Amino acid sequence: MREIRGLFADENILPVGRMLRQIPEAGLVLYTGHEDIPELPLGAKDIDIFQAIGARGRNLLFITRDKKIRTRPVERRKLREAGVRAVILTGRSNMRQDDIYNLIIKYWDRIADIDTSRVGPCIFSLTSRGLRELSLPH
Repeated sequence: MREIRGLFADENILPVGRMLRQIPEAGLVLYTGHEDIPELPLGAKDIDIFQAIGARGRNLLFITRDKKIRTRPVERRKLREAGVRAVILTGRSNMRQDDIYNLIIKYWDRIADIDTSRVGPCIFSLTSRGLRELSLPH
């Protein structure tokens, strides 16, 4: 497994974020309610998360199950402004947290490619069939 500088696990995959902290190659792993990012308590809005990621030098990949980020104009604009690189789990909505964790591990090196080669803003879809870039409408 290659190193990823940092990940921000959305609250909808909070248990996965906690599991990812155990992987040395994950670098910094944050999530809402984490002590190292007190400005984002549990329940923080995505637009606040995007601003916090942008303020940290854009060294965090945002991972979420929220498939509708691309369709919400305000969130889409804030994601763009902050230069966020997002990985959205767009497969089955009934995936268990350990299945999500295993999916992330399966495609870890592809996700690491985003970390090293892509400047945000950008959005990728992660399913059991792989990782692919999605368009980010204006």
